Amino acid sequence: MLFEALTSTEAQLKLWAESIALASKHVSAEAIETIFRHQHHLIFKDKFAVGEITMTSSDAVASEFWFLLPFSRGAVHLDARNDDGTYKVNIDPRFLTSDFDETSFISLFKLTQNL
Repeated sequence: MLFEALTSTEAQLKLWAESIALASKHVSAEAIETIFRHQHHLIFKDKFAVGEITMTSSDAVASEFWFLLPFSRGAVHLDARNDDGTYKVNIDPRFLTSDFDETSFISLFKLTQNL
């Protein structure tokens, strides 16, 4: 299963980079793909953790979890200047736009539930 994730993810890096570059309009697809290739190496070769889970208990048990190395990338752009000198900000988080991120996040959620 790990080999399947490694090869299917690696095959999509260029496509994800191109999609993010189009949405960004400020960063080249080549630069993003280079970052993704390093990130892919960290996840699949160096076996870096892709998520964290914290748990606390007092009167009740609570937990939270988050994904550490997403391939999804959002963008923040200044749209228009207001009369007071501030800017309107356009934030597009683009959460879970890669299937690897979605699958990993669901797996992290299921692991958290089991704990």
